[in-house]
Amino acid sequence: MQRRAFALAALLMAAASVGAAGSFVLGADDSSAGVRTAADGSAAVETAATDAGANDNADGDTDDNADDDAKGGTDPPSDRTSSVPPDNPWRSAVVVVGINNSVNDSRSFEPHVRRALDYWAGEGTEHGDYEVTFVLEPAAADPDVEVRFVASIPHCGVEDDGGGDGTTLGCAPVLNEGTRATPPEVVRIAGGYNDTSTVRVLRHEFGHLLGIEHGEPPFPVMNESFDASRLPEPNASDRRRPWKPDALRLYVDAANHSADRDALAEQARGALSYYEQGAEGTLETNVTFGLVENRSAANVVVTFPESLDCENEAGSCAQTYGVDTDNDGAIEYYTRLRIQIVGIDAEAVGWHVGANLATIFGLDGEETPPAFVDAGYEDRRREWWT
Repeated sequence: MQRRAFALAALLMAAASVGAAGSFVLGADDSSAGVRTAADGSAAVETAATDAGANDNADGDTDDNADDDAKGGTDPPSDRTSSVPPDNPWRSAVVVVGINNSVNDSRSFEPHVRRALDYWAGEGTEHGDYEVTFVLEPAAADPDVEVRFVASIPHCGVEDDGGGDGTTLGCAPVLNEGTRATPPEVVRIAGGYNDTSTVRVLRHEFGHLLGIEHGEPPFPVMNESFDASRLPEPNASDRRRPWKPDALRLYVDAANHSADRDALAEQARGALSYYEQGAEGTLETNVTFGLVENRSAANVVVTFPESLDCENEAGSCAQTYGVDTDNDGAIEYYTRLRIQIVGIDAEAVGWHVGANLATIFGLDGEETPPAFVDAGYEDRRREWWT
């Protein structure tokens, strides 16, 4: 029988939510000290967050920090190869489980894995296509199963069609009786979820290792999806570098400005070159910069509307868009920016573009790039980026 892989998906992960975003305002003659933020609800928030508050384990345990006193089937038996049925995929009565934590050095996942294994050695022991004893050896050099905690799981076997409304929480091969395991079999677990959700995903994925497919008992352990709760994450306003994409692609919409698009694009290119060179030592994040000719390819758009969405009659405003990864109603990372400029001649457009870009890189206060500190009328109109 061919071995297959299945993904456990969390509900509602791709649903967009609407919330307040930061608005950054620069007056026509204000220095960068006039930049301020306001949660004015004027921009949408792109979110990849799960539904918060779902803390139910498959066995009804709702304690995220429950003691792990019971070792269940995690203690090794005396004879690893004794009396193994031929339909056992491992050809062994004992399967060694190791842990590879590449997502969070400060967090120990060993208790969570142990709780999952204890479930299959206890309450879940009557289920599965074959009998086996999982032995947890977190630092095993050559485990039969490697539980790999990762930041995300983009793809997972034949059931992952790249669509749907879910985000994959875990991924493991389904080892039906009669198949052959090829150690190390890898179980991937998204590492950004709370203790209860993590244990629940681990139980589910080890059920796949035992040959159990979605929709088969035990329930609700082997349900295809459930609401999971992420760990709290720092908001963008609290991050040193809140811009998430590794590429910044800027489009200039020249409508409503008296200057031609080439002149305005040249100004924007100057602002990009300033950051590409490190913004005088203030920009440390690894981002590539470029102008694009297609608005749909941009994550930063510069426009020249008839009026600003902020209180100023002239100057510039920036509206941030981002992802709310922990579903707390606040942006964790900026992913897009819209810059509005009104009443500014072409020679100063680059300065306003650059000053507004500083906001998405977290460059404010003492970290504000020198070009945007106390810049006067002439300062904004010279080639300050050189």
